[in-house]
Amino acid sequence: MTVGAPAPGTLVEGYARRHPEQFALAVARGDADAAQTLLGELPQDVLPTVVVHLPPSLAGRFVDRIPDETLRRWLSGPDLDVAVRLARGVAAGRYADLSAALPPPRRRQLDRHRAFPDGVAGTYVDVHAPRIEATANVADAVRELGARQARSRAPLLVVDSSDRLLGFLDAELALQYGREARVGDCVAPSRALPATADVRMARDEFALRGQSWLPVADAEGRLLGVLYRDRLPEAEPRRSTESTAAVVLLTETLFELLAELPALIAPGKRAP
Repeated sequence: MTVGAPAPGTLVEGYARRHPEQFALAVARGDADAAQTLLGELPQDVLPTVVVHLPPSLAGRFVDRIPDETLRRWLSGPDLDVAVRLARGVAAGRYADLSAALPPPRRRQLDRHRAFPDGVAGTYVDVHAPRIEATANVADAVRELGARQARSRAPLLVVDSSDRLLGFLDAELALQYGREARVGDCVAPSRALPATADVRMARDEFALRGQSWLPVADAEGRLLGVLYRDRLPEAEPRRSTESTAAVVLLTETLFELLAELPALIAPGKRAP
């Protein structure tokens, strides 16, 4: 039995858009052909976000087939974290050709993150760390939280004018001092993990601090982003070679979609 890929606009596409990481894990459980088919039918604004959550070997095989023009567009896209993770998976020779045509600010951002070798904290950083300068006031911090905190599990990080980490915003102090207070006066200190720390050191630091996130800084102390415990590498899932793998994959995904159905069809409405 042959199972075709879902057409654009289906519930599967909706699930990939809302939960790219979970969708990528479901794709990785199928065989390589099923994975390529599923990924090939996703819209271009969703596909890069799913690809960066795939196991590295599967993501690499898929990226190798992406035309240079498309990949260059992804590398210059609005989501810097996706661009960074894509850039790290592109071979050096191909990346050099692609990056030559990127806007200089984006090229510098990507080069800064590609400089880290595999297996260190800088490799796995999420650049969507909500940050604010210490000279801002609490009212500015509140606006920043409203605009960005929904995308991050870390608190609002406070940096100096050189982007060096000072700590994170202490909500109790901010409430005590009021909206016009300086953010720098409402800081809870936090020590950054060096970007060159290896995975074992990062795991030890997570265990020591008892939290799911760690700020990561480069050799000059500049904040690179946040490392989440669940972004550290895990063993790649085994992929089934059975002919029914695609059927199982789609069935599992569609069952997971049942809970999301009301929001996908009519956002803001609750199921009766």
